[in-house]
Amino acid sequence: MADEPKTVQGTESLKPEKQFSQAELDAIIKDRLRRESEKYADYQDVKTQLETLQAKEKERADAELTESDKLKKQVEELNQSLHETIKQKDEAVKFKTTWEEQEAQKVEKAAEGLTESQKSIIMELPLSKRMDAVNEFKTAKPSPGNWGMKGKEGGPSSVDELYKLRQEYGPDSVQYKAALAERMKAI
Repeated sequence: MADEPKTVQGTESLKPEKQFSQAELDAIIKDRLRRESEKYADYQDVKTQLETLQAKEKERADAELTESDKLKKQVEELNQSLHETIKQKDEAVKFKTTWEEQEAQKVEKAAEGLTESQKSIIMELPLSKRMDAVNEFKTAKPSPGNWGMKGKEGGPSSVDELYKLRQEYGPDSVQYKAALAERMKAI
C-alpha cells in the first residue's frame, strides 16, 4: 500500500481532447455507415433464398405425406378456419345483441306514457319499426274509438281494433299479423 503512487482525484486525464471539425465527423460517420451497410448488402438475397427454401421444403414435405396425412392436414386447416369463423360470428352476435338491447331500452323509455295496449302492439313489431310506432302514437291526437290513428281502407283503424284482434286470435295468428302489417303501412 505504501508503494502505490498517490494520485489526486480528477487529474488522471490531463491530456487535451482531440477536437474534430464538422466535416471530419461527417466523413467518419459516413464511412462507418458505409461499412455497416456493406455487411448487410446481401440481406434481401438471403431473405429471398430462405423463402424459396421454405417453400421447397413445404412442397417436399407435402409430397411425402400419405393420402390420410394429407386429409388430416386438410381437416386441421378446416378446423382452424372454422374456429376463426365461429369467433367472428360470436363477436357479431355480441355486437348485434348489444345494439338490440340499446334500441329496446330507447323504445322502452320513449314509450313511457303510452297505454298497455299501445305498448303491446309496439312490442309485436320488428325492432327497427318500434320507434316509428312510438312516435306515431305520441303525436296522434286521440279521438273516441280511434286513439288518433288514421285508418286505412280495409285495415284496422284503431289501436283498440288491433288489440281486440290480438286477444281474439293470438299474437301469432295470421289475422292479427295481417292487420298489424296493414296498420304499419299506414304509419
